[in-house]
Amino acid sequence: MNRAHGRRLLLAGLALILSLALAAAALLLWCALAPQQGEVLDVVPLAADKSLGVNADLGGVDASVVDGQMRVMQGYGFHWLRYRFAWDEMEPRRGSYNWEESDRVVEAARRQGLSVIALLDGAPAWARASEDRGSRFAPPVEVRDYGDWVQAFVERYGDVIDHYQIWNEPNIAPHCGSREVDPAAYARLLREGAIRIRAGDPEAVVLAAALARIRMAPSRSRRCLLYTSPSPRDS
Repeated sequence: MNRAHGRRLLLAGLALILSLALAAAALLLWCALAPQQGEVLDVVPLAADKSLGVNADLGGVDASVVDGQMRVMQGYGFHWLRYRFAWDEMEPRRGSYNWEESDRVVEAARRQGLSVIALLDGAPAWARASEDRGSRFAPPVEVRDYGDWVQAFVERYGDVIDHYQIWNEPNIAPHCGSREVDPAAYARLLREGAIRIRAGDPEAVVLAAALARIRMAPSRSRRCLLYTSPSPRDS
């Protein structure tokens, strides 16, 4: 009994010493990393920006309506405009671009002082897999085709737009096409888009796609947690 009691006391003492040592190490680390008097900490600009934003779809409307809606947004105090630029509408044929609607939207936003977040998605029929011909939100077969369009977009609007989002809700159909959701495939698309954007605008901010809440059968989608976690085959 005495020997067992002594062992317990020894273990308790060692645990106390270890706890004190860890606390002292944490204190020393905090002192080393804590800002000194008068030191100004760096901030992440976008994290510090608390201004409001809005999603909008102004496709197929007159320029006067676009201008009016932009004025309303600005009047309500919105700073950010997240706008979807549809690849399938802007490049219906490979290498043939239609900038009419996007010019109208970008210019109206500039006049009203709205900062555009350009959501770039929606592969045209010629870039999609055969099983995705009926799904305008599906991704392309070749990411370089997407990259070519993104590069052309940045070359045209890089002086006005500084924020880009690569695709939308790739964790659900139809945005992942007629196949199992594939995080690695989206990562390749994101990489291609980011490389092309920064080649034309090194200071641009590139955003990953927003993920959707899951209300679909497991065979058609994955939970966001699983989507953002690498699978064993991708390790």
